[in-house]
Amino acid sequence: MATTIYAANTDGPVHNYGEATWNAAHDSDGSSGTTAYPNVDVHPYYGATVTADASGANPDIYRAFFAFDTSGISVAPSSAILYVYTSQGAGDIIAVKATAPDLSTDIVAADFNNLDGGVDSLTAYSAEITTQGANSLWSITLNAAARSDMASLSVLKICLMNHDYDYLDVAPTTAIGTAGGEDVGFHWSEYADAARRPRVTYEVGYGQNVLGVSADNINNVNGVLRANILGVLGVED
Repeated sequence: MATTIYAANTDGPVHNYGEATWNAAHDSDGSSGTTAYPNVDVHPYYGATVTADASGANPDIYRAFFAFDTSGISVAPSSAILYVYTSQGAGDIIAVKATAPDLSTDIVAADFNNLDGGVDSLTAYSAEITTQGANSLWSITLNAAARSDMASLSVLKICLMNHDYDYLDVAPTTAIGTAGGEDVGFHWSEYADAARRPRVTYEVGYGQNVLGVSADNINNVNGVLRANILGVLGVED
């Protein structure tokens, strides 16, 4: 059976701006020219966004941070999906492992680069997510690294960032604007309609290898879905 956990209300976007060069913006520690937006419910461009002027200079970068209480999970889920509802959805994004926020302290400007391994050695929590459009619920399949951390960490911290420029660290060479450029804005945990709040839905099924076949490659046994298998031949997982 699927279980859903909603993002803590400490989530929010962090915006780095005012830097003349890409490297200064991309690698910022959030000490200057950076603003966090905690306690927002929705904003068109606050999310995973990159903008730049006609020559690619003066870039702005937004990164979105979320925290999920995973203290009750002791076994790595067999599947997990992060759902986010967008206000704008023109760019491709990726989920990476973050080190902020927690469950009680709001996102702050200095969290802009609080990413596991830093911007030069990011831990991906998903594949590249091709734009799924504005005003829609995006589904982001979380990979094995994310599912493992759901079991081993009491708080799962996720950053959603622009893929083509921010994640790949590619400096823009032409103008990139919002509303049709590389912008993905989100509805956040404080949005009135719970159906549009960020959340992770996961399932914990049988997680052991069988006859040398990895559990990740087992979808069902005799027609029974893996998520519904508690044991094999009377032996529980």
